[in-house]
Amino acid sequence: MLAEGKLAAGEAVWSSSTGIWSPARERRKAQASRPGLRRLGAAMLILAYACGFAACAVLIGFRSIERLDANLAAFIWPVAGGTALAASLGLLIAWLRPGRLGARRPELAAVRSVAVGLLGLGGVVAGSLALYQQHDAILTLRGLRELTYDVHIDAARQVIQVKGSIGPGFDTALTAALDRPGAPNIIEITSLGGLTDEALSAAKRIEGRGVRVVARRICASACLVLLMAGDERLADVDTRLDFHAPAPISGSTAPAIVYYVKQHAQPFRDYLEARGAPKDVLDAAYRIGPGKVESLSALEALDLHILTGVVDGDAPVDRAELERRLAKSPRRVERSSVLDEE
Repeated sequence: MLAEGKLAAGEAVWSSSTGIWSPARERRKAQASRPGLRRLGAAMLILAYACGFAACAVLIGFRSIERLDANLAAFIWPVAGGTALAASLGLLIAWLRPGRLGARRPELAAVRSVAVGLLGLGGVVAGSLALYQQHDAILTLRGLRELTYDVHIDAARQVIQVKGSIGPGFDTALTAALDRPGAPNIIEITSLGGLTDEALSAAKRIEGRGVRVVARRICASACLVLLMAGDERLADVDTRLDFHAPAPISGSTAPAIVYYVKQHAQPFRDYLEARGAPKDVLDAAYRIGPGKVESLSALEALDLHILTGVVDGDAPVDRAELERRLAKSPRRVERSSVLDEE
């Protein structure tokens, strides 16, 4: 009415919300400021939602979680989950109040309304899931920090020595050793296992390089992928090869962590089978679960063509000598797992 000249700027206008009369010009300024505030509020709400949801997605579903410090994650995790949950609830509340997030053009209003509703529901699920499993996830991160390893080149013996648990960054460390100018083509490994995805990535780096892999003392779980990647696969006479079903390092039952482990379990098994690990041995290991291992002696592994040879130190051992030395040792047994690792 002011724009059309039907109402004077100084004329009093009644407001039912405040219960007072005020000049029309003041009412116009107040009304003009509300859309701007609503737009700012909506922008902040959407930004909070986007940040919270993105943080939850990274924390829940991607490998970058392994690169986080456990103390940092302990702070970020609840903040991200709480932000996503609160902002998503805000979106849903706005969605339930027609006109707040609607469009001027009717044909777009329905599409926008459905999109906002879905975003709100997705954020509520992601935020709730993040908060629900934050305790287990942080325990898992702290467990990852305990998976320590040592990868170095023994220049005197011309071997790459690998000891310890296969933890975050193992693939990068082993690749760096293999790619050094004049690097040895022999890897000696002693390991109870570790992260299956790191081991699988490293195994694919080893494969096809003409590398000899030698298992010393013990090679369990994820370590076996590295052994099977070698063109030559050797083990000491007294080495045990322990096949183990993948499981979370913290024993967590949090949905995202269990899902993450299952995603890597099948490629891990497929690779072992493709490189010649017997199906019945893998079946037995997966059937008895992560609390136990299917343990093979060097003689049994040689008979099953898992190994291409057996050594004593650096000297090869023939089959007759191997049978004599392992005459009283069990060839294949089911026993408790030394370490439950993923």
